[in-house]
Amino acid sequence: MFRNLRKCSLLANWHLHAQADRHLQSAMDLLVAAIEVHPADVQWEPLERKVTLGDSADPAAVRWTLRDEGGKLVDCSANVAAVAWPDNQGDWRLLVSQLSAGEFKPTDIDQRSLAPATAPPAPLPQDRSAKRSAFILTVGLSNDPIQAELLTLAVALLGVSITAWVVAGICARGLCRRALRPIHDMARTARQLQATPDSNALLSVPVSNDELTDLGSSFNGLLSMLRESVERQARFAGDASHQLRTPLTATQTAVDVALRRARTAAEYQRVLTIVQRRNRELTNIVETLLALARRPGQSMPTLEVFDLNQCCRDRVGALSDHARAADLHCHSGADPEFVKSDPVLVAQIIDNMLDNACKYSKPGTPVTVQVLSDGSNAIVSVEDQGDGIAAQELSQVFEPFFRSPQARWNGCPGIGLGLAIASRFAQCAGGRLDVRSEVGAGTEFRLVLPALRKATLTTAEAVQDLKG
Repeated sequence: MFRNLRKCSLLANWHLHAQADRHLQSAMDLLVAAIEVHPADVQWEPLERKVTLGDSADPAAVRWTLRDEGGKLVDCSANVAAVAWPDNQGDWRLLVSQLSAGEFKPTDIDQRSLAPATAPPAPLPQDRSAKRSAFILTVGLSNDPIQAELLTLAVALLGVSITAWVVAGICARGLCRRALRPIHDMARTARQLQATPDSNALLSVPVSNDELTDLGSSFNGLLSMLRESVERQARFAGDASHQLRTPLTATQTAVDVALRRARTAAEYQRVLTIVQRRNRELTNIVETLLALARRPGQSMPTLEVFDLNQCCRDRVGALSDHARAADLHCHSGADPEFVKSDPVLVAQIIDNMLDNACKYSKPGTPVTVQVLSDGSNAIVSVEDQGDGIAAQELSQVFEPFFRSPQARWNGCPGIGLGLAIASRFAQCAGGRLDVRSEVGAGTEFRLVLPALRKATLTTAEAVQDLKG
């Protein structure tokens, strides 16, 4: 700021001095024009050519003197009559020229070569006409008004600059506070959430549709996802502890009863059989919990191209010794339906869907397995004729340990992990698991996998031929 003020001061100083020089030159030209130049002399006739220059007593007015070649005062402006001018008193800006006989163009003279000026006689003669061989003209302006004007300008510039900086600082602070208010509100809400983590509050998002809105919406989405994940983990931990406690309690009860008194070998055999069965249940629960804990994609190390129709026929054929093998009906097309996925995971998903259909439908009712296609996806459909699932429960069927009240009432065996594992495996296999159901009309589960395009089928068939 001070550097700019200095530049402005230097520019104003140059302008004022240049203006003063032009004023002096104009005054000198006016005085020279009032002098008659002859070949033998020069004449000054103020009565015939009245010069009003220098009548003002203003400190900023021009002053002038007319002297002969010997330095004697011939005439002067009215505002010099009472002072010794020009001399060493005061700070003056002078222009000195000499006009000689026979020369129409004045000659500039160095003021330092002139004799010191003396005060004009008081009063000067009324008629100050003169004829000389040469006249010396001196025109001057005081530098004091220029310095005073420069000082006033400097003070004004400093005041304006300080005022501008203060106003700019206040406005900038207000704009910054206004721009950062949404961040302050989000930080305040975040601190409140730290104090009450169980609340469902979200960050305050501004409605300005700018980067802050995008940031707040992203944080709210992340916060909702984390909150849902924490709730799911808490619910999962509660359900898991409940499911683990049941076989452990049954095992501990059987062992405690057996140890109350001496038992026969057959009775100990029966207790050990119970412990073995409960231990297998615990092992199954732990393995399924570990499967659910894996990240999507972690269980799918390789991808292979295989025929989904053949995979379904193989899975239905593997249940030939099942109690409900006669109820299983597989409808697969004659043409292969190639997909690129993990065949082991897909086989496990189909097994889980078949087991679920057999478990929740009555013996003698059909369980239909079909392979469908909608152009971009290959679909494995498993449909039963069971009691169905209520509409309000469809969104929970893939949650771990969820079992409908109807299934619990009917005494269907299970712990509610089969469909949760199947859904997780479907994600790992690159697809998804959908459900459609109607109470009293049965349930249909669909495994949806991306189908290979026709351009890829040739490569897939070639791979199968090479494997064959």
